[in-house]
Parts: sequence; C-alpha cells; structure tokens
Amino acid sequence: MNILKFLRPALMLIVLATSCALAIIVSPLRLIGINLDYPVMNNWAKITLWIYDIKVKKLGSSSNEPAIITTNHISYWDILTLSASYRTFFVSKASVKNWPLIGWGARFVRTVFIEREKKISAIDVLNRKAVALLNNNDSVVMFAEGTTSINPCLPFKSGAFHMSFTTNKPIKPIAVYYSRMDYIRWIDDDSFVPHLLKMTKAPQIICYIYEMPFIYPKDFKNANEMKDACQKMVQEKIDYIKKELVGDK
Repeated sequence: MNILKFLRPALMLIVLATSCALAIIVSPLRLIGINLDYPVMNNWAKITLWIYDIKVKKLGSSSNEPAIITTNHISYWDILTLSASYRTFFVSKASVKNWPLIGWGARFVRTVFIEREKKISAIDVLNRKAVALLNNNDSVVMFAEGTTSINPCLPFKSGAFHMSFTTNKPIKPIAVYYSRMDYIRWIDDDSFVPHLLKMTKAPQIICYIYEMPFIYPKDFKNANEMKDACQKMVQEKIDYIKKELVGDK
C-alpha cells in the first residue's frame, strides 16, 4: 500500500478526468431514457475508496428496500462510503456543487440541491423528487444534522422525518464512524483541498456503517417524536462503534 499512497495524487487526477468525461456522456443519455447515474456513482465511489485505502464494514441489519436513509455526518467521505454501499441519491446544500471532486461527482448523479435559506422551496423540492426516486427502488440519504460534526451528534433537523410522514416511506437509521478520525473528520472551518491532500498520507481507514431496522411514521405521533427516537438510536450506535470497535475515548 506504500506504493499506492505515493500514487494517490496521480490516480485521483485520472479519476477526476474520467469523471468529467462521464459527465459529458451521462447527462445527454438521460434524454433518451438511458440512466447510468447509479453505476457511475457506485463505481466512482468504490475506486476512490480503494485509492485511499478506506474499507467499509457494514454492521447490523440490512435491507434493499428503498428508504429515507438518515445518518450522522462526519466528513465528505460519508458521501463516498454511502454511495459505495447503497443504491441512493443525496440531498445536499447548493454550495456543494461547487466543490472539487465531490461537487463534480454530485453534478452528474442524482443529487437534489437545495437552498437551505429558502425553507419553503426546499421542502417543495424534496417532496416533489422523493416519491419518484423512492418508487424507483432508490433510497435517499439525508444527513440529519445538516452539517458535519463529531460525537456527540448535533441535534437532528426535521426535514427527513417530515418527508417520511409525507411520503409514508420508512426511515433507515444509520450510524457512521471511522477508525482514524484524526484524518477523516472534516468540520468547522476545514478547507477541502488541504484536507484531501492530507488524506494522501493517511494509513488504512475503516468506515463502520451500522444499519438499524426501519422505523415507520405510523409508529410515531409526529415527525419530531420520530426525529428524537432516530437520533437516540444513531447516537447509541456511534457510542458502541467508538468504544467497542475503534477504541476512541
């Protein structure tokens, strides 16, 4: 893996160049009914994780039924680890599409960009897109905190849970945690490019994805009650991974 570490910057340039070429090819194909978004994103994520020696280890229950995946958010690497693991699209703040690497990839896959300051239009966009995509056997990932953070979770926002009540689709709670948080975490005022360059020197990292059983809107009085229950579940699994599997204090 030492050789691969040395080659990471060059390999990522190749991946980025290929991504740009695929963006030119994939977008027009949608107009004639050929949609390659999922295989492109899935393989792009797996190749990038391989280059950076990030291994995904899934724990807990597992189901291929489409759902609203609700998870904590530690780093932009969450997008890649989840893309490599699930048939899904993402809900993201509009500024992400201008990021190098992640933003370029998000532009040609099924990412719904929303203006967070325009709450009414954001809800309209989510409800309009969610039903069609969920009915197409796709899941949707919503980072419930609305930003990146490390343990403990920030208070969950209610958007995913309102969507669940509106669409009558289940929530799939997922906890995400990494073995080398000193490398992987990306919070507060961290700059993207320096962080990515730092990752070129990272040792092998394990991403633990703990998938919990579905929770359904019919089992809760309202979206806020569902949100609080989900956050408790996610935090408990983060604590378990952190203590029992990673050994972080």
